[in-house]
Amino acid sequence: MADFAAEHEWPVDAEIDLVGQRPVRVGADGTPVLDEYVALEVAALKAISVTAATWLIRDIVNLRFRHPRLWARTLAGDIALYRACQLAAEAARFELTAEQAHHVDDELAPHLTRLPWRRLLTYYRGLIADQVPGKLHELAQRARAERYVRKLSTDDPTVAYLSARVDTADALYFDAMIDHIADLLEARGDTDPKDLRRAKSIGILATPARATLLLAEAANTSGPTNQLGLLQRTVLMDQIDPTDLLGLRDPADSGSQLSRGGLHDSGATQAEMAQVWQAAAAALPTIRWTDPRLLPTCRIFVHVAEDTLMHGRGPARAENIGPIAATMLTLLVGHSRIQLTPVIRPYDTITVDSYEIPRRIRDQVNLRDTYEIFPYSSRSARSSQHDHTNPYRAGRAGQTRTDNLGALTTKTHRGKTHGHWRLKQPQPGLFWWKSPDGNQYRVGPRGTMRIPTDSPLEQAAASVIWRNDNRPNTAYEAGIDTLPDITVRASVPGGHARGHVDRPEVDQRPTVPTSRLRSSPRPVKMPRRRHVQLHRRLSP
Repeated sequence: MADFAAEHEWPVDAEIDLVGQRPVRVGADGTPVLDEYVALEVAALKAISVTAATWLIRDIVNLRFRHPRLWARTLAGDIALYRACQLAAEAARFELTAEQAHHVDDELAPHLTRLPWRRLLTYYRGLIADQVPGKLHELAQRARAERYVRKLSTDDPTVAYLSARVDTADALYFDAMIDHIADLLEARGDTDPKDLRRAKSIGILATPARATLLLAEAANTSGPTNQLGLLQRTVLMDQIDPTDLLGLRDPADSGSQLSRGGLHDSGATQAEMAQVWQAAAAALPTIRWTDPRLLPTCRIFVHVAEDTLMHGRGPARAENIGPIAATMLTLLVGHSRIQLTPVIRPYDTITVDSYEIPRRIRDQVNLRDTYEIFPYSSRSARSSQHDHTNPYRAGRAGQTRTDNLGALTTKTHRGKTHGHWRLKQPQPGLFWWKSPDGNQYRVGPRGTMRIPTDSPLEQAAASVIWRNDNRPNTAYEAGIDTLPDITVRASVPGGHARGHVDRPEVDQRPTVPTSRLRSSPRPVKMPRRRHVQLHRRLSP
């Protein structure tokens, strides 16, 4: 397809006939102009529409001319063509210039074989957001202007689709409430599957009175006393005392039965309680639905770079949401009560003696690993189990610590425990896996690297990487995933031979002052008493 487009490329100095055949620029900035009828040929050959053919040509032209490294990796088979076209289309959607696209292409290339697709796409969007933070804000505003809720018909008149495009925060709250009501239905004897109960929950929320009563019953609000408690807990968010609201509390009269804290302690009668509840219910209209105290508490983890904090603009990363412009954070959490979480150094070691893992250690591991530690996994660490890398043995102190824990889902956890998968953690947050078939994987902060050991050269490289990962490394404790330089020198009778190991593409976080790690030269014994000179830098 790229060669076909090149055959129909127009030279820059070509003369254009305004009546006859004319050139068009199908791709983004930096791509050549093509014959306007090239899409017709492709559409007929591939039996697709002219519009689809135009989009196909556009994506491939963008990929070849704006992302040369990604194009080369596609030709090498490292990434599927349709995935590469998706990445090229993403850069074009943000209207990156050719220079910006080349920069993003250079930054992305080391991660193509190390990250699974979902994490790769999120990382790529973060790179784009760093290049054009203003465009990120513009696209977000455009997306919010296109919000909607629609009811769509299905092939059966008894059910319908409900489609919505809403604020992310509203979607999270709505989903959480749907899930909560579905659980309440199960507690009341509903044996339908969870998805079906969630569908029923939408019908309950569609009639607010039913939803209110269901939630009230769940809070055991059958009597007036409990109804007053419901008023305090759910309507006034524990911040308004009903006696203050109704003017029934006399600050000068400390012995009043209706004083704060004395309503239940003084043995008030049910009749008195009923009167208080009726008066409180009558006063409810004075509380407006816009009262910020009625908003739920939101806990969200947002990672913001130092430059963004200093300049007030740039991208930020919200966990499980992705990159977002810092100026758009108010739209994400601005209509919620925000709970601030202090910054935790994810590479500090916290140790306890118990088998149970305290909350502070869980948070530490979640911030350090972000994702499940199984090779190429995209599952969030926060929704995973926390497994002891070295199995817990009763009676030994200090086994539950951050550098002996990792996030695993149930399946992978069982595979490690019963499926003969072996796991080691030479550095906090750095994991070496070995499968039952002998395949090895190195999982770190920036993704997964397969460690081949088929040939003696690959075994030599794996040995040097393993020794480097096991030595004290201040750079890694600062969050920099480093690999050593490998230099193995010797001679071959009758001349010199060179062996090469594929360069693992490694990304580095912003550097900190640290000494460069280099393995000491060491000869490697080869079959038939041969020695090979291997000189390959494994770190960029």
